[in-house]
Amino acid sequence: MSKANGAETISVKIRAGGRDSAPMEVSFKIGSSLASLTAQFGEEVVAAKAREKIIINLQDYLRNHAKAGDNEVQLQTLADTWQPGMRAPGASKAEKAKNLFSQLSAEDRAAVLKQLGVSV
Repeated sequence: MSKANGAETISVKIRAGGRDSAPMEVSFKIGSSLASLTAQFGEEVVAAKAREKIIINLQDYLRNHAKAGDNEVQLQTLADTWQPGMRAPGASKAEKAKNLFSQLSAEDRAAVLKQLGVSV
């Protein structure tokens, strides 16, 4: 979505036969604050849509913990303290590599450094 003349450009694709169609675009003015969204759509709609999205985010959070082996009691504890928020930017490739490297044994780190031609 990009902004043009105070409106968002909304892109739509359809999937048919396993392939996406060429994107089609429309321009749609939508508020960017709670007040402007409420003025545009009404309090009931904004509250309902926020509630739906919060529930979906909580389900996703709990699903990830359930996949990791947490039980229902643990999930309840997580739900009791969970707060929705904005997604934090992910770690860069360099940060991920540094983290993985730090988890290696001393022998494995030395082997990787040797492969990279770094003398220690």
